[in-house]
Amino acid sequence: MLTISGIMSGAWLSGRLAGKIAPKQQIRHGFVIMLLTSLFNLAANWLFTPHVSWALIPIAVFAFGWALMVPVVTLLVLDLYPERRGMASSLQAFIGSTANGIVAGVIAPLVMHSTPGLAMVSLGMMCIGLVAWVFLHHGWPEIGRAVSRD
Repeated sequence: MLTISGIMSGAWLSGRLAGKIAPKQQIRHGFVIMLLTSLFNLAANWLFTPHVSWALIPIAVFAFGWALMVPVVTLLVLDLYPERRGMASSLQAFIGSTANGIVAGVIAPLVMHSTPGLAMVSLGMMCIGLVAWVFLHHGWPEIGRAVSRD
């Protein structure tokens, strides 16, 4: 319930922010939330004995940050190839599903015995996404760098 609540509230806020802040700024906010939450989660798992009473909260906050940025990223990817949006959407779904399969089927079983290990891998995966975003979005057209003031 907590994770779904995080996703729902992040998606709701993403819709409310549409047109009010630049899309890339919204993505930055999502990454900041996810990075800070991942660091907190790693520290908490190193310092305290994991317990369900607090261990699910960072996951919900992380999900909020993720849901805040995913709709914007999806739209930006589709805008890269406006004449081939269907293909861009399919490729984006394929890459996401493949990554999820690798993480769930290969990486998670390697660290599922350790909550600090899970937290560390989660932070690492988020950092891969952050680094990819930082290096790739600069090569994109001027999509989402300004908000129209109608």
